[in-house]
Parts: sequence; C-alpha cells; structure tokens
Amino acid sequence: MATIELNEVPLEALRALLAMSPAQRELLKRFIEGSSEVQATVRRLCADLEREQATDQEKRQAISTIFAVLGGRVDCGPIGDTDATSFADRLSQLLESKKITQEELADRMGCTQSAVSKLLSRGARPRRGTILKLAAALQVEPRVLWPQLEVLGILDSVSDFLAEQELTVEQAAALDVASRSPSINVRTRELPSRTRNS
Repeated sequence: MATIELNEVPLEALRALLAMSPAQRELLKRFIEGSSEVQATVRRLCADLEREQATDQEKRQAISTIFAVLGGRVDCGPIGDTDATSFADRLSQLLESKKITQEELADRMGCTQSAVSKLLSRGARPRRGTILKLAAALQVEPRVLWPQLEVLGILDSVSDFLAEQELTVEQAAALDVASRSPSINVRTRELPSRTRNS
C-alpha cells in the first residue's frame, strides 16, 4: 500500500471522510473496489449532478442510479422507478407513433404479448438485451428507449451477482434436509507408516 503524507490530502476531503456515516463509508469502499467501468459510470453521473442545467428529476435519477450501481439503497420518494416509468412512457409513445400493437411488437421480438404489457405497465426494469431487441424491433436507436444504456449493463451484472448469492427454494430445502440427517459413522483404521531407506 502506498504511503501518503497528511499534508498531501486536502483538508476538506479529510473532514468529509471523517464526517461520513458507516453507510457512506461502505458506499465509498464499494466505489473504490469497483471495476473501472463502475467507477467511470459513477464519475459521469456525479458530473451530471453538478451541471447547472440539470433538472431536479435528472439529479434524483442520477443519485438513484449511483446507489443502484454501488449496491446501496436510497429513498428518493417516487423517483425509485423513474427510469422504468420514463422507459414505459417512451415505449408507449413509440408504439403509438409507429402504429404498432403490443401483439405485433411481441411477434417482432419473439416474446409474448404479456411480456410487452409488463414492460408498458412498469412491472419490470428491462434488461439491456431486452432494450436492444426492442430497439431492433422498433427500428430505433437503443438510447431512444433508455438513454443511459451502459448503466443497464452494470445493473444487470449487479442483479445477476446478487441472484447467484441467494439460494433457491429447492437448494434451501435440500440443505435443510442434509443438515437434519444423522451423520454417518465410518470405521477407519490406522495404516502402518512407511519407513524410508536412506
């Protein structure tokens, strides 16, 4: 680990670090330990927060996305589903302007009409692959549907990682059964030791 002189650290940064709550320190740790892609995305979103022309909704959306990327939780009121709401509104407007029905879009994408309906009802955050399929089916750029497309890939990775950390119901049941079964006694005997000739 590199050593650093105390006078090399800006006093404001040191004060901010000392004033952090444990939850804030955990988010900072996740940022530092994150991949270069995660760090670049968080830096870009922080720059978006500092833009003078950024609206309050854009700022809340950026904060929500930063917390989601870092695996934290934030209460931004109803903004928690802003991305999904905006996406659903954009998708609905595109379907209407192109005069495409849910059934027709489902056929183009190779999915069911109920899956398209779920996307339109804000019932799910779409995965990056779904956005790409939708864009191809609607013949639009993916960013028309979801402007922060690179963030979706990161959120998908975080979601996949967290899903891998949880046991399925079947796995939990099998583990429970295994833990309750009596241990097996195996009789062993000591083997004679070998002597080495020098």
